[in-house]
Amino acid sequence: MSDNYVDKFNVIVRELSVNHTLRSKKLYVSVDFDQFKQCKTEVLQSTHDGKAQWPNTFHFQYETKFIDKLNRKLCKLTLYRKKKIGSDSMVGQVQIDLHTLGTGPVQHDVLLTKGTVGVGRTTFKLEMQHITQLRIDIAQIAVTNMDSSLFSSASDSTNFIEYSLNKNNIITTQKVTGSSCPTWNKLAPITQVISLKDLVDSHVHIELKASHALKSSSLAQLKIPINKIFSFIEGDNKVINSVLLDMHNKRMADIHIKLQFNDIPQLAQMKDGIHTETGVLNGQPFFSGVPLPNILGDMSKQQLQQPEQHLQLPPGWEAKVDRMGRTYYIDHNSRTTSWHSPVAVKQPIENRLIQSQLRPLSSSSAEKERRERAAKIIQRTFRKHRKDQYEQSLRRPSYSQQQQGYTRSPLPPGWECRVDGRGRTYYLDHNNRVSTWTPPQLQMAKSR
Repeated sequence: MSDNYVDKFNVIVRELSVNHTLRSKKLYVSVDFDQFKQCKTEVLQSTHDGKAQWPNTFHFQYETKFIDKLNRKLCKLTLYRKKKIGSDSMVGQVQIDLHTLGTGPVQHDVLLTKGTVGVGRTTFKLEMQHITQLRIDIAQIAVTNMDSSLFSSASDSTNFIEYSLNKNNIITTQKVTGSSCPTWNKLAPITQVISLKDLVDSHVHIELKASHALKSSSLAQLKIPINKIFSFIEGDNKVINSVLLDMHNKRMADIHIKLQFNDIPQLAQMKDGIHTETGVLNGQPFFSGVPLPNILGDMSKQQLQQPEQHLQLPPGWEAKVDRMGRTYYIDHNSRTTSWHSPVAVKQPIENRLIQSQLRPLSSSSAEKERRERAAKIIQRTFRKHRKDQYEQSLRRPSYSQQQQGYTRSPLPPGWECRVDGRGRTYYLDHNNRVSTWTPPQLQMAKSR
């Protein structure tokens, strides 16, 4: 293949929506597809509970010379707030690499973030179909054991074959006269611009015809489903032995075909499933041999080796990775562990994507309930409201302090208990305008 070969993808972005974000604000979404194509939705006002859904659908064709580097190329969806005066402000963003988009599910439900802060969720559908100029080379077609009714006078019998993919751009062979076993070699190839999904759903049509003076008539035909002979191996030779049937499904002849698939589309999105920031749920590979997405989507290999640090956890929580590479969460406040992140809809994560064992998706009602619960956690934890910050200051001491045998009791007058960004408890003495890590009760007990 030439170094200047360009791979093409038909891309459709639709059903864009956001939820659990800014309430009653004018919002719009900008889509930047590898700096190749930029799109923008119309401006809509979010609902009182922070939801917005856009009717816009974007169609375009993406081209790249570096299909092997799609994992380094990004699609960025950015949520903006429209302002009457001044520049529009960014609410949050999500970035997904193009390899995940081209090999993962069509449906996406991911967390919007600004820095390390979760600011809502976005759902959308993105179709990304790799298309090529497919070539099916046909080395030979041989018709044998023809029914006697097809050549009552063999010396005058003139036969030819019409063949095509899905009856598009039908190709006609040369005519063979006076043969009860007509054979054609090195035929013109079938060519068609097509995606892997459409190819697997296609059929090769072969029709045996007879020529009489200025007229031609159909004698028998064969319809070959591609998914019965396709192996996703470039240049693989296929030998097909079958029968030609007439319009009444009566056998009229045997047929022997040699063909080869070339310039096959290399990527296809998964069947069903949904992509989230934690991986692929309920996805099934489209076809055996097709590349699969990274189970953690847009996260890098370096992030796979570390606990999940890209999001700020609530006070008293910690993320760790076990020896199998799975991320789990420790709640030091309640002395419990969980596979589920406290800031988003989480599922147990495996670093290895086992093709036959992708995790099943729970029922829609359970999924909806889990999303609502996660959204409430996001709002409680990350919204920068003073009320939330005040409530955080009243949280109980961290687990490490409980280990020291400290039991909370009323503070002396003028003292206040707060929790810092890492979940550590400290104390403010407003009387002397000083702060300390030591509870005032312990200080008083030592001074006695």
